[in-house]
Amino acid sequence: GRPGVWPEPKLDGMRILLVKRGRDVRAFARSGKADPYTENLRHILAQLPLTGGDYAVDGELYADAGWGRTMTLAKRSNVPEAERKALKVRAFDLLDLTTLDQTKRLNTPLEKRRAALEKLAASAPSIVPVPYRVFAVDNATRIDGFYRECLDAGYEGLILKHPHATYQFGRRSPLWMKMKPVDTGDGTIIGFTPGEGRHEGRLGAVRIRFNGNVVDVGGGYTDRQRDWVWAHRQELIGGVLEFAYQIDAVAVARFRR
Repeated sequence: GRPGVWPEPKLDGMRILLVKRGRDVRAFARSGKADPYTENLRHILAQLPLTGGDYAVDGELYADAGWGRTMTLAKRSNVPEAERKALKVRAFDLLDLTTLDQTKRLNTPLEKRRAALEKLAASAPSIVPVPYRVFAVDNATRIDGFYRECLDAGYEGLILKHPHATYQFGRRSPLWMKMKPVDTGDGTIIGFTPGEGRHEGRLGAVRIRFNGNVVDVGGGYTDRQRDWVWAHRQELIGGVLEFAYQIDAVAVARFRR
């Protein structure tokens, strides 16, 4: 296989898993809920090949205008077809579900899974593999240069991956590592607080549980996002919020991702 480390840009999208079983294809959110966005993803699901064994495409649902636009297009009802087609899946893995072992681990190395993903994406224009580079592990200068290039292009940072890494469902791989200006965490949504002042009548903060702490994530939202989250707050309970925080101040999370 190819030596070294594989850095790829980290996107600010909505994590999604497209699963094909038999002749049925469905979308799953990070929380594990099935079909959260199916109505607006028909153009993507229709492109998935139905031949061969069962598989899943892992990636981020993404529209070029960013997180807010992605959320709107994914969740809004009666989205015109032309707008809906702006949604794509920026994919970083293709998982052969026929090879899962009893611990839900795929032992096929990343480099082979990536080759299979690129083959699938060649006939599915709405599934776009996330670009990556190949660097020697000890070439910190080139890795840092690519990291800064990705930040300048508007990405969140890098994910560094080992080309021989296996895939474990529900767990972060020890052979993946984030490079970001700030750290991030995944918290379970347990509630919401109402806004005050000019945010009265809309979201104030999302309340999450993270590493045994209850944290209010109150910053980093547009007014439109605050309105949307507040209107849909009941259905978001139990979901997962990725948020960014200063490493020495987890209890005061200032902005979401």
